[in-house]
Amino acid sequence: MNTITALQQLGLSIGEARVYVGLRSLKTGSVLSVARVAGVKRPTCYYLLRSLEKKHLVASTRFRGVTDYRSTSTEHLRSFVRAQQKALSQTLPEMLRLYSQKTKKMQIRKFHGIPGIKTLFEKVLREQKNLRWIGDDQTMEGTLGDYWGFFRKRSAQRGIHIEWNYRAGPVAILLWSDKVGLVILGSSAEAIVIKDRLLSDTYSTLWKTSSRRLT
Repeated sequence: MNTITALQQLGLSIGEARVYVGLRSLKTGSVLSVARVAGVKRPTCYYLLRSLEKKHLVASTRFRGVTDYRSTSTEHLRSFVRAQQKALSQTLPEMLRLYSQKTKKMQIRKFHGIPGIKTLFEKVLREQKNLRWIGDDQTMEGTLGDYWGFFRKRSAQRGIHIEWNYRAGPVAILLWSDKVGLVILGSSAEAIVIKDRLLSDTYSTLWKTSSRRLT
């Protein structure tokens, strides 16, 4: 298993993993130098570095108008992994329990891989309902690439308002209409969508009480 794959399994997107490994090889560098080493576009690299900063895996310093980046100590990576494990342990078991029940009132659908997640987002666009989103915009950008910007643009064109609660990491929760979507990014990307009013209301409460709200 190479380092990129290992970091994906720990919860980073493939873009974040490339940038993190590239920055560690440089010790310190600008957005442009990191982008070249990581093999990503400069604008994408900027968003990925911001995402890694929010995860406390990257630090930056600014001097005379120039920003340099460096990776933080491996203890920060360990802390990040522990946080992701805690988030998954709190959310995933309940979602999987609901999936296994398959009650008559509850409609459940799974989407596999990045193509499946894109299929889900296309479904969201067709329904044209406002979204509440618990997750990380930069992680979506790093994983889905240009498609993510295309999705955001078409959402605005169709009058779909997205309200964000920021939570760093590879797991996102989507709330719209009477549906709850759990999107898991990384090496084994997948999504589960459950149509159930009671569950949707429960997660709406979670959305209201989470820490950081963005629009």
